[in-house]
Amino acid sequence: MDNIDNSKVAWANHETLHEFYLRFNKLEQFISYFFAIGITHAGRSALEQSGNGIVDISLKPYYAGICGFTIDDLDSLFADRYEETLNDLIAIEQMKTGSTVSDLRNKIFHWYDGYVFDGETTVDETTSNKPIRV
Repeated sequence: MDNIDNSKVAWANHETLHEFYLRFNKLEQFISYFFAIGITHAGRSALEQSGNGIVDISLKPYYAGICGFTIDDLDSLFADRYEETLNDLIAIEQMKTGSTVSDLRNKIFHWYDGYVFDGETTVDETTSNKPIRV
């Protein structure tokens, strides 16, 4: 993406991805699952053109929370660390004195932006009907 405006470099990158995915044709019988992150439209295009049987699940709602931590995961797995982390951040002045765990939770969500794999889910984590975001 850094070179999307430089057509020569962008095309070379596209060709590199295309060649990379062509290798799957020979290995497809040995690969059950393949996980790649950071693939742009150009990368997906190269993947589709390579002719292998890889299925792109990245925009399917069923897989929206397939990797990463959801807000529910943070609350169940890391809740015991919220208070300590909050105090540490207050001590180094990255959060205001008097901030609450809720403030920290919102800050964590803001830092990581809450990626969603289905391409549709909204960012609003304040509702009781929370969408799947990681």
